[in-house]
Amino acid sequence: MHKEEVVEFFNETAKDELEDHAYWLMERLNQLGVYPQPVISSTCWNNVANHKYIAPVQDILGAIRNNIAAEIGAIETYQDLEKFTRDRDVVSNTKIKEILADEQQHLADLYDLEKDFQ
Repeated sequence: MHKEEVVEFFNETAKDELEDHAYWLMERLNQLGVYPQPVISSTCWNNVANHKYIAPVQDILGAIRNNIAAEIGAIETYQDLEKFTRDRDVVSNTKIKEILADEQQHLADLYDLEKDFQ
């Protein structure tokens, strides 16, 4: 696999994270009348995040490994959200399960990429 293919993979994954996951979550919070003040600005995220922001690195294998760590954190967070919404909000719970499946697929893809570059 070439560097360009890895860049494309990261771009596609980032688009999915933003357009499918983040936008949906923000819209759902809006529908529920929740204003997420502590996370309204990216500068505040590390203050409340269970899994802290990982700064990008320039080497491909390092970037893949950082993304693996980030996906593991995302999966843990979505598992917690799934449990929290399970008996409270069927709409949110259903979408969170979809997002969790996406995150698990991202992680599997990243492990495959990691093998290609070792």
